[in-house]
Amino acid sequence: MSCVLFAPRPSAAQSSLAQNETGHGQECTDENLHGLQPGEPQRAKISFPPEMIFAQRSRLAIEIGAHSVRQTSISWQAGADGVLAPVSDVPLRHDRDGRAYIEVAPPGFGNLQLELGLVFEDCVAEILRGQIKVPAPRRNPDEFILAWTNWRYVRKTGTAHLDFGNFPVVVLIPLAYYQGISSPVPVPRDEVEFAVITGNYEKSPIAFYDTSLGSVKSVGLGQALVKATFREKSAYVCIDVTRDAAVTSAHADCHGLVPPGITVPPGEPEDAPNSFRK
Repeated sequence: MSCVLFAPRPSAAQSSLAQNETGHGQECTDENLHGLQPGEPQRAKISFPPEMIFAQRSRLAIEIGAHSVRQTSISWQAGADGVLAPVSDVPLRHDRDGRAYIEVAPPGFGNLQLELGLVFEDCVAEILRGQIKVPAPRRNPDEFILAWTNWRYVRKTGTAHLDFGNFPVVVLIPLAYYQGISSPVPVPRDEVEFAVITGNYEKSPIAFYDTSLGSVKSVGLGQALVKATFREKSAYVCIDVTRDAAVTSAHADCHGLVPPGITVPPGEPEDAPNSFRK
């Protein structure tokens, strides 16, 4: 499938393109970079494949009209997890018959969106978007962690502190790390098995209210350990529910709930690693 976004104002991707290319006549800037005018025919077409293989480079053919392309860029997005990798330039190549193409490799798996941005010689920008399914790889990840986020933090590990006021909800983010992939890969929640561990005969202080997003809310006071399992690897996050999440204690680490042989999660939030830790 293929579609075109008509944008009278430059997007972030378009601005990035404008700042990086000056070799075709006039320089494209945020001021003169613009989208197709209403009713103007699209200048490029691409047939996005319905399915691709994770981390495997594939060739995508592009039909380009009479206008010369000065720069191309791509961006991958994964639904609720947002952008998988920053906007990056890709070279526009041509085969022996003069047909244009780019080579891309999905940096994640699940239902992804690939965005292709093109800037033409006259500083017209065109964005093509397509949905691509990328099956999860069969091999186990080299590392698997369970991170979390809320309105204050982004991709933290360790104990998540909840209350019933400003911090009632946390979103769990399963992350897989593979050697050769420069950034962590968000694992679709339907590929992950979740379990909540509490003390004997204790009612869980948390509850999942949107499993597709990994959203957890506070429903009572206490601690719970969330276990996530993907491809035979498990990771844990401690969730501590108190009356005020801003006030923490030294024992807010689910120490008594962690199975033997498993490292207790850090008591305070730490940044999730940006790459595979050898």
